[in-house]
Amino acid sequence: MDEVFASGNGPRKTENLFAAAAAYANSIFRRALGDRRGCIDALRRSLRCTPTYAPALLSLGSVEYQLGHQAKGRKLFMPLLDLSDDT
Repeated sequence: MDEVFASGNGPRKTENLFAAAAAYANSIFRRALGDRRGCIDALRRSLRCTPTYAPALLSLGSVEYQLGHQAKGRKLFMPLLDLSDDT
């Protein structure tokens, strides 16, 4: 029997998406603990796994804006405009 993957692109993409979501969840936990550096590191890990992971793009862009790094924040926000509706 053939394996079925939610992403439709096989196990590697599914694993990367799972890792991105796990790192994003870790960023939320870190933020709740007040660990800003850990939160940012987790968001960056998420984007290394899946560079188009919208929750991490939005969150890291927001953090960069809050830190006064508007150009970095804008750079992270821009790819969100190009993502498909089902992302």
